[in-house]
Amino acid sequence: MPQPVQRLSPGPLDIVGDVHGELGALRALLSHLGYDAFGQHPEGRTLVFLGDLVDRGPDSPGVVEKVSGLYFAKRAQCLLGNHELRLLNQVSKPDNSWTSAEAAARAQRQGWRAPMRVAHALQLRAALTFFYELPVALERSDLRLVHACWDPAALAALPPMVGSWSTLFARYRRNIAAELKDRGWSRREVSRLKELHPLHRPPEEGPPPPFVPELCEYFSLEHNLNPLRVLTQGPQGLGVGEAPFWSGFRWQMSDRQPWWERYDEAIPVVFGHYWRPRYEGTSENSHPSLFEGRAPEAWLGARGSCFCLDFAVGLRSQERLAHPPAPPRYEGALAALRVPAEGARGGWELVFDDGARVDVGRGGEGR
Repeated sequence: MPQPVQRLSPGPLDIVGDVHGELGALRALLSHLGYDAFGQHPEGRTLVFLGDLVDRGPDSPGVVEKVSGLYFAKRAQCLLGNHELRLLNQVSKPDNSWTSAEAAARAQRQGWRAPMRVAHALQLRAALTFFYELPVALERSDLRLVHACWDPAALAALPPMVGSWSTLFARYRRNIAAELKDRGWSRREVSRLKELHPLHRPPEEGPPPPFVPELCEYFSLEHNLNPLRVLTQGPQGLGVGEAPFWSGFRWQMSDRQPWWERYDEAIPVVFGHYWRPRYEGTSENSHPSLFEGRAPEAWLGARGSCFCLDFAVGLRSQERLAHPPAPPRYEGALAALRVPAEGARGGWELVFDDGARVDVGRGGEGR
């Protein structure tokens, strides 16, 4: 049974952002960081993965085998991301069709074209067993890590030990359904609104539905009342421009919120999930970026103590389709943040899978 919040290694760290099945990028990054094939580093550094190891990219089984091997050899730590949680909850979408040949065939019928290595049954079982081991947060005196959002209330709502992430998620969903009903949200009314405004019709099949404030409120409540969703996906609310946008294979009425703007503590928080652009103009969706006007190496938040480490390597599968066999320059990248040992001084460095390095200072120091 994992503890939801676990102790982060006190030594020097290399924190790796969302990998999304890009095994080649991961191998390149680990080489630039100085790790050998067994995950050992001459300076005794430890790898930490922020979650979302899987989906979208060409080799999710290979990434899981690599990271889980390092994890069980006690050479790496890893967090639970929303894509791992989605698989534990048996949610099937085209971008996680690597889980079986049947899922891959169904994804192709639904229009998914990016090639994926399909896992065999034993690989999938091992992957799910590994995911059940993972915490949702890691911390030490000078650093906090979470996949999407550091939310003290959501962390406090979790039990001290978790037997099954999917069982806990299902329990939250039942409780939330009862609470929404108490607030006046009947299942019949929600179904009526969804029927009036089809949310799963792809953009190429017609114009987007109109913005429906009631659906925005409902989806935001359903999401934000679930601690696991807040921690692994961040809070939801009214989007910029009050217009639906296509993401996650449906039209979204609510949007991600920049929770870090309310984080007012000096202890740095490093997180992934949000597809931060490495270059100007990179975006996951056709809506304004949460990082508009911010440099890729900039710290975020009220005290400059938050850092998003997801540089949208998940874009690469679509980039390769648009520019076969590969674009002249990838917009999405995989990155690691190098952090000194607990309590030690020294610069923090951003390292990309192409070998580029950027000094980013340390969070919470007024940058």
